[in-house]
This record gives sequence, structure tokens and C-alpha cells, in this order.
Amino acid sequence: MRPTIQFVPTPTAVAREALQLASVRPGDVVFDLGCGNGNVLRVAKEMGAAVFGVEHNPDLVDGDLCPHEWRAGNLYDADLSRATVVYLYLSPEMNAALMPKLHTLKPGTRVVTRIFELPGLEPDVFAYSVAQPSSRLLLYKVPFKKEKVKTIKLTVGMATHDDALGVDLTVESLLMYHGD
Repeated sequence: MRPTIQFVPTPTAVAREALQLASVRPGDVVFDLGCGNGNVLRVAKEMGAAVFGVEHNPDLVDGDLCPHEWRAGNLYDADLSRATVVYLYLSPEMNAALMPKLHTLKPGTRVVTRIFELPGLEPDVFAYSVAQPSSRLLLYKVPFKKEKVKTIKLTVGMATHDDALGVDLTVESLLMYHGD
């Protein structure tokens, strides 16, 4: 079973900041996976973009969105081939489950997430919302940057068995950081 999340709306001001971070402009096609009430889509339309949202609960979507701008369905099945911008405000588990699909996006596509990172990737831009400082906004551009991995070498020497505690005691630990 794929992970799900309950609906938490993105305020208009935060949606605007997220889409500005992604440099949305006329000619873009903005996809919102888990579009909820469609707030992000409305802001993207105001910015001149074509929009498409996917929402599993059609009762959430406000009636001012045209039927061709969204569909009821499973966001994991969305065809993102037309997307130039993808907006995600999903749980870490949902972001992780979407990674195979996101890796098929065409070069130049921008993915902007609210609060939660895309696992294993380094964002191109990281910012806090001015309108809602508790909201992190992360921008990723395709091709994605892999997260820098820090290599840690740990050397441990085991000494004696402590009869009173019933455990082996570590007498020496050496931690060395190898990185950029």
C-alpha cells in the first residue's frame, strides 16, 4: 500500500512564494500532486501557467477550477510528461514513493516542495517562506543533484567483558571525517 496524507491547505501567499521560487512564467505547465482545494493551481494560473492537479478526494477541489485542469485519481499514476514545474506538499514517505516517477522528468523541469525534502537529492535552492516562516521551500531542478554523502570511518577496539553489566566495553573509538 502506498502512503497517503491528510489535507492541509497551502496558503495563497506561500503558494505564490513557492511558484516564484520555481520561476513560474507563461508557457509553463504546473502540476500539483495532491492538489487539495486547488489553491496552488489558481496562483499558477494567475502567473500565466497552464495547470493540472491530481486529487484523490474530489470533494476538496473548489468549483472554480475547470474540469480539464484537474482530475480525481491517484497521484502516483499521474502522467508528468508535460510538466515543467511540479509542486509537492506531501509527507516524506509519499515523496520517497514518488521518486521513480520524478526521475523520469525531462531536463529543465523544476520541482518545488513545501517543508519536506526529496530523499537522496540536494535542493538547488532552500528558503523559508516569508508569509509562513515555519514553511521550508525547496527547489530541485532536473537533472537532480545527488545529496552529498559524508563518509565516516569508525574504528572500535573491544577490551574486556564487564561481568557486573554483562556487556563488552568499548575502550577505544576513533572517528574520522572524510569529506569535501
